[in-house]
Amino acid sequence: FSTRTWPGTIVNTNRDFLCLEDMPDIRRLRLRLPWWQKELDLSKVPRLESLYIDVCQRFTFKLCENTSLQNLTTVIIDPLSSDATVSAYSCMSLLTAAANSLELLVMTVGKPDESNSYEQQLIRERGSTKPLVDMSKLVHLGLYYDTRDDDYSSGLKHVLQSISAPYLRTLS
Repeated sequence: FSTRTWPGTIVNTNRDFLCLEDMPDIRRLRLRLPWWQKELDLSKVPRLESLYIDVCQRFTFKLCENTSLQNLTTVIIDPLSSDATVSAYSCMSLLTAAANSLELLVMTVGKPDESNSYEQQLIRERGSTKPLVDMSKLVHLGLYYDTRDDDYSSGLKHVLQSISAPYLRTLS
């Protein structure tokens, strides 16, 4: 993982802080990610039940289209700085993968990534003809956005317009 340069100085040669493929049976994951960790591949931990992450910047979940997180019940993404958000597309990917099990979700949703044309296309499609993601077990939803920039609410609106949560008890 690392090499020594000066006495006592460690330089990370692998920019991935955590390799989840080495832990496929992990059930609970609680992390405070370093500033360079910008994404996490959850497709490598299919048995994951709860996820708590502290993030320092804009963050992305790396999920394959056919990823199923059928045991994931709790996701809390805590922003350590005001610009630490999860993109709208990444949030929807996570919700889709955990649609049949997720009970609690708390995160700050960022505006759609302008550099990601796929995300923009998905948002346009979601707004018109795509069916809603059925979140039948979701009872607590806490979605936030950076209030300093009105444009950030577009990601939040996208997520709220793309899901159905018939048993939702708490919305914040």
